[in-house]
Amino acid sequence: MKTKTKKRKPLTLRKHNTRTLAGLPGVAAEETQAVDVTSPSDASQFMRKGMAVTAAGDSGAVVVWKGDDGKWRCEFMRFLRTIDQRKFTAMAAAWQWLKEWWPQMRKD
Repeated sequence: MKTKTKKRKPLTLRKHNTRTLAGLPGVAAEETQAVDVTSPSDASQFMRKGMAVTAAGDSGAVVVWKGDDGKWRCEFMRFLRTIDQRKFTAMAAAWQWLKEWWPQMRKD
């Protein structure tokens, strides 16, 4: 007697919007695609692939990207002004920076 096994559907990642960012420092390409993320943990899956990530809230925006030199660049902006900008050699350090600045986007 054979038992029936249900076929599992392949896992699908939820769709993310992308933005075209122009003129990022440290990147030779004129335009770079960045993924809109909803949390730092969401960002890590794209950062591991070397992709740029961005997010915005009522009180600011963050962008994290990998430059042509292999360093991770991070920028926090509020009202079109750069508040903090850093470079890191390790992705983990860039992700930690993102986690620290994330709440600043949501402040009233």
